Amino acid sequence: MSSGGDSSGVLFSPMKKYSSLSDWASIHPHISGFLSFLTHNVIGSPISGSKMSVKRAGIHARIKNAVLNHIENIESKLAYHERELGILSQTPYTPIGFLCFENNSDNLYVRKLTFVQRMIHKKRISIITAKYSKLSDILAECRSLMNLYTADIIPNDVICKIDESFFAIEFGSSISNDEIVLKRLESHSFQLEKCIRGFPEPQWASDYTGFLKSLIASAMMHLDSEVSYFYFLESEIQLSRYFFNSKSQSKSKIDEYLRSVGNYQKKQEFAEGLVDLCYQFMPSSGVLSLDEQSTALLLLYRSFFNRLYEKNSSLFIPQNNSVFCFLENVKVIRADSFPLPLDMVSGDPTKFTIKELFTKDPYFYAASQFLSLSLFQSNPIDALYYVHKCLIGIHKGALINRLGGSHASVEDVNQLLCFDDLFSLLFGTLLASDYHDVFFLSSFIENYAPIQCLSPPFEYAQANLEALVVHCRKTDVIDFHK
Repeated sequence: MSSGGDSSGVLFSPMKKYSSLSDWASIHPHISGFLSFLTHNVIGSPISGSKMSVKRAGIHARIKNAVLNHIENIESKLAYHERELGILSQTPYTPIGFLCFENNSDNLYVRKLTFVQRMIHKKRISIITAKYSKLSDILAECRSLMNLYTADIIPNDVICKIDESFFAIEFGSSISNDEIVLKRLESHSFQLEKCIRGFPEPQWASDYTGFLKSLIASAMMHLDSEVSYFYFLESEIQLSRYFFNSKSQSKSKIDEYLRSVGNYQKKQEFAEGLVDLCYQFMPSSGVLSLDEQSTALLLLYRSFFNRLYEKNSSLFIPQNNSVFCFLENVKVIRADSFPLPLDMVSGDPTKFTIKELFTKDPYFYAASQFLSLSLFQSNPIDALYYVHKCLIGIHKGALINRLGGSHASVEDVNQLLCFDDLFSLLFGTLLASDYHDVFFLSSFIENYAPIQCLSPPFEYAQANLEALVVHCRKTDVIDFHK
């Protein structure tokens, strides 16, 4: 910055003449740029020593008074920013708002608003911190300048003046740009809030019974009546939002029961209690038909158990099992060592291992993938459904292989495999699936599936799964080499 001067005096640099000024200027080069110095001579005529002293004292007094006022102003601003930083640092980030709108794009707006508000919070702290740092530097310069006028550094025959621009507080382009960004963020936040206020509330917020009946009607359109089951529907997310949103009046009651799972030595008793809890959230008697009640029970049980899985996931961590090694060893045994129904498998058992034989059969391999899918289910009903699908696939593969391309009659299609044949094929399918945690799967279903509510096909699937586990635990690899 350019230095200021006085038209009544002669501008000169006494830095070389007076070492005290030179030393001070070398320490404070930035402040020196705002200073100008006058001698006791004026243009054309000298000033007497007494007049010079009076003029010097008056100018310096005014400057010291201006600097003191500037220091008070800066200290006031620092105190204000310190209070602001204290408030902002103690203010938690804006929590995520109401994420329960039916339209997921509306919920995305809520997430955007939360993100923008957190950016605003960070930007405000950043700007105030930068201003505080800048003001602290200015305050230090002001105190250094005051020391220049009070510490007998300026020679008696020199008047030191300060340019008025020294008192201008400028924070620089970086902070100015941040303030522009902050204003844009605040404007965007206002627009998002305005949009969100216009979003319609979900139906369950005002009419739970109507919402549940609508969800039941939608689910029954996808119902597999033979097993009383339907795949998870996207609209079921709304049911979980109703029960477990932050303002839900039902959440505490449900979560309290779910937390009690550790108190039950027999987990099936917990599952029975969970069914009773589901009935408490069904509409009053007479509102739903028996089929609708069955559908509602699946919806509610799945919602509550998924919540249990989320909050108590440690309960569902598979434990290492020595039977894993048994299965790994069995995989490499030649297929003809097993009591297989040879007319129901494709391929030559004398040429392949048991795993290879079932992996190469497209029907049994497809069935094995259903078994693998059960691994990814967070509730026992969905897991049991994929076991059921695996058994259906095994029946299909056995029928096609046995007929060898011939046309199947209705009697062929409806005929069930005998237990021994189905068991042998299920064991081979298990080895083809690479899913060795069938022991945990069986325990998961046995402990937590609502046994009293299962359809006959699901009961059949569970019985086969339990028999497979029992067989694996009692059999030794050497038995297949006899």
